[in-house]
Amino acid sequence: MNVKSPILVKWLPPSTYCSLNVDGVSKGNPGKCGGGGCIRDSRGNFICGFSFFYGTGNSIVAEARALHDGLKLALDRNIRISVLFSDSATLIRAIAAGRYPHWAVYPWWRGICGMLTILKPDLMHTFREVGSDFNSGVGFMVLGSEWEKESKFRQTFQESKFR
Repeated sequence: MNVKSPILVKWLPPSTYCSLNVDGVSKGNPGKCGGGGCIRDSRGNFICGFSFFYGTGNSIVAEARALHDGLKLALDRNIRISVLFSDSATLIRAIAAGRYPHWAVYPWWRGICGMLTILKPDLMHTFREVGSDFNSGVGFMVLGSEWEKESKFRQTFQESKFR
């Protein structure tokens, strides 16, 4: 029997400026999809966050749109981002290679590349486990159909800045 050693996973705040954590989620391929993210300062304090329902799409579209929306939020609020975290290795590799990962991402690709040129963050792939509370919240908001579920998530998300 092959036994794997556990991997310790921990979020490390940036040494300077702020970090942007983004995640997209899809139920089905294609299916309902959405995304969200949060910006934290160098001490890990919550600055702001967002979540959106994108309609029908796949996971790479949800990841790309969440990245686009997070970068736009940082630029609109004049927040310097030193590191960007995503659990989409496909998207991080595509950005590093300068090639969009799927034709469906094309409408947001130019905006992503332009905003990355302005902000110049380090790009980091992170394991899903690092943002598991956040990931489940985005999934709950996107995949839940009642308005009550979405407003409960938004309230929980806003309250996290006071912890």
